[in-house]
Formats: sequence, C-alpha cells, structure tokens
Amino acid sequence: MEWPLEPGEFVVGNPEKHVAVVTLDDDLSLPTEALAIYGKSRTENLGVERVVLNTISNQNIRVVVVCGEEIHGHMAGQAIIALWKNGIDEAKRIVGALGAIPYIQNLPESFIKRFREQVEVVDLIGVTDEKRLKSKLLGLASGNLHRFAGEELDFAGYLIKPESALTESLQLEGYEVSLSPEYAVKYNTRTGKVACSSGKLG
Repeated sequence: MEWPLEPGEFVVGNPEKHVAVVTLDDDLSLPTEALAIYGKSRTENLGVERVVLNTISNQNIRVVVVCGEEIHGHMAGQAIIALWKNGIDEAKRIVGALGAIPYIQNLPESFIKRFREQVEVVDLIGVTDEKRLKSKLLGLASGNLHRFAGEELDFAGYLIKPESALTESLQLEGYEVSLSPEYAVKYNTRTGKVACSSGKLG
C-alpha cells in the first residue's frame, strides 16, 4: 500500500529513515533528509489514530518525537505518550490521557500493541525552537536502529472516520464542539448532527 496510509499536514522525508516527528499544532521546518516524516496532529483521538497508522505501516520507523505546543483541551501529544506507555482500556480509552475524548475507535488492539512495541516515543512537548530540535533530531537519526522485525500487518479496511470521535462520554450542551480540527468536523449538541466542512468524511 502507498505510504503514508493516512492523509494529513505532514512532510515526507526519506521513508527508510527511522525517526518520525509529531509537531502538534506548530508549523516547523525540520531536517527532512534525516526523517521519515514530520507533521501536525491536533486531536487526542483521530489525530492519534492517524499517527499510529502512519507509524506502524512503515517498519523502518523506530522513534516518534512529539514536540510543539498542545491545543488546549485536546492534549494530543500527551495522548500519544500515554498510549505508548499505557495502551487502552476495555472501553478503548487511552489510559492516563488527559484530553477531552481520548478514545481509539477505529484501530484494533493489535495495532496499538505494534505501536508500543515498534517505537520509542520521545517527549519534547513545548519545544518549538527549530535549532534545538534539529540538534536533537539529528542525534536520534544517527542512531543504529534496524527495521522492526515483526510480521507485516494487514491494513486493508481500516479507515479513519471523523464521526467516530463522538462518544457517549461527551456531555456538553448548547453549542458546537470541535471533534476533529484536521477534518473540520463539528458536533452540534442542539441538533445532534455531525458536520464536516472539509468534505473528507469518507
């Protein structure tokens, strides 16, 4: 399958490299030639799922660096770290995540298990200085890490659906709630309808 599997706001470097970078909500210029991929992830559910899919579908990626500033309320970076450390519970909630709706609805547990086994997540949340990041990333990229040796996974049939971010845990009334900034998806608590202005629901 063509990689990356999921669309997003990212820059593809060299897919044979072993470092990927999540910049959360920041536009950063990073050393593309030393990285497999880098780009944004804004939400604690769909955004995290897309990071997981694009990571485990390239077994060369062994390190995921999370940097940049969090979006208040979503805490996507903290959710990625919590997922890597703790996994999900029976309700598919990321254990220890602090965001509003930290649920992994579209991916099987085997994908979460692979993510936790395949990579090390490096916490640089809050760091936006490009010079400092470049130094750290080049150091990580120079490490002698081999392609992950696990079996190849079958990703056919797994599509991130923005509507699935809505769960019964959402108890807000009287206004629109942004479910997915990536897809411009909003939930109207008055009408009970989900709207997507980006046209990417499918």
